[in-house]
Amino acid sequence: MSFGAEIMDTVWLVAGAVSTQMLTQMVLGANNTGIMGYAGNGIAGFVLSFAASKLLKQPKVGRAIFKGAILQIVLRAIRDYTPFGSVTANLGMGDYIASNWVTPQIYADPNNSAMVVPPNGWGTPAPPAGARGVSGYPHTGDYAASPGLYN
Repeated sequence: MSFGAEIMDTVWLVAGAVSTQMLTQMVLGANNTGIMGYAGNGIAGFVLSFAASKLLKQPKVGRAIFKGAILQIVLRAIRDYTPFGSVTANLGMGDYIASNWVTPQIYADPNNSAMVVPPNGWGTPAPPAGARGVSGYPHTGDYAASPGLYN
């Protein structure tokens, strides 16, 4: 097997792990816990691997995606049931792949979660326009009208 083929297998494996996790979270939402979450990961991995192998007509790609799904389930079990998982969760190592990456990042609970507070204005109407000055433009020609630096 060539080096390029190994890289592509690794890319499909990572794609399987990430897409399995995100698809399960998207479908189950708050119910993505316990045995239901693990079953959802397994089903999502199987569906994604089956679809990829049939659509791309490359069974090898489907196998790599399914291996990624299994890897994601194992990593989830480590995170959920071992001391190593609780230590990394307390260090702030969370699900940064699904984070929204806004700037600046303001965390809702930085000691326990990687959830970022969405900035004001996301999904809401634009803020009202600023006050207009004497000339009709904001802050233009108002230097004499308001007390301050020039009065």
